[in-house]
Amino acid sequence: MTQNMTEQVNTIANKKDNVFSFLKSRIVSGEYIPGYKFPSEPELSKELGVGRITLRAALDRLEKTGFVVRSPGKGTFVASEKQEKKGLKNFLALTYNPMGDIQHPTTYIMPSIIKTCAANDIDIDILSISFLRSLSEKHAFTVLDKIGYDGVILDGSFFLGTEKEVKILKALNKPVLIPHSKLEDNITTGFATMNTDYKQAWTEALRHIAEQGHKNILTLGALSNENKLSLRGFEEKEYLDFLAFEGINPDPGLLHFTPYNYTGLTKLLSEVFKLPQPPTAILCFSDFYAMNVYDSLNSLSIKIPEDVAVMGYCGYPGAHMMSPPLSTVDCEYAEIGKMAVEILNNSAEWFNKAGERPPHIISPHKLVVRESTRNKIG
Repeated sequence: MTQNMTEQVNTIANKKDNVFSFLKSRIVSGEYIPGYKFPSEPELSKELGVGRITLRAALDRLEKTGFVVRSPGKGTFVASEKQEKKGLKNFLALTYNPMGDIQHPTTYIMPSIIKTCAANDIDIDILSISFLRSLSEKHAFTVLDKIGYDGVILDGSFFLGTEKEVKILKALNKPVLIPHSKLEDNITTGFATMNTDYKQAWTEALRHIAEQGHKNILTLGALSNENKLSLRGFEEKEYLDFLAFEGINPDPGLLHFTPYNYTGLTKLLSEVFKLPQPPTAILCFSDFYAMNVYDSLNSLSIKIPEDVAVMGYCGYPGAHMMSPPLSTVDCEYAEIGKMAVEILNNSAEWFNKAGERPPHIISPHKLVVRESTRNKIG
């Protein structure tokens, strides 16, 4: 049992949160019944394979939220079922993305969610959606319902409404917010949603480049592994028409949808810069595409911004450290995390209102101009 418990505790990087969640799950499931006395701290630390500081932090949270009672000289006991929680609220965050993938917005949104919850005395558990999907709907519902979360933050977008996690959360009948969604998710899930105004943010990036005098602008959209095209809310023909309306060269040869791939991108740029009228600026689908563009241009001995301006999109925190620093549209992921907690914390204003859909909120963005687009031409 000890080895199995240790393995379970060590499956998540944040041990303090994991020990708390692990012990709480045993209380909620009834494995630790009311009145159950925990082993001493040295024994329990050894059993779980964690240090005493980590264990004490978890026990402090369990006491604060009313799951355990600690009696000096006597020990730590599972609280009576009648004991009320002392914590203000308890949220659940369901995430697809293990934080660490630098391209995924969750990597930057989740720390802000955790920080804002802590500042507002809100407890938050973080659970992998893949783990939730491994459970039966009935079991997952029973456990989550017994815990009694006050609200759920759901990671993801492009929901169909038939996903297991969506069905479980609908059955729970608790307020749910998707902080980085698509507009359609509000309809398909029935949950509250947030998103950047992608098309407006992209338009601001394009207009900034045009204001610097650029007319021949290479646009790099995304091509997914499933061959899906993405251009921040624009359809291909719509975008070319918009370029013409803005006085920018609408040549289809300056619009390319490309995978996030250095080799393919280098080949593309090599061909594009051999055109009779090569681009004087490049608008990249994301800051991460821009990183590959920087490397590709360097291999082709094309200088930024002397030979070509480069514009990113999304607001990667390291963009200012690139050489030269990258201009971008910052989607303000930290602000999204803060807003998400505030909206969910005030769910009484919008949840289960007769005849009203849960809200769809547009999160802020801002244009950040740096050296990669400083030079004016013409």
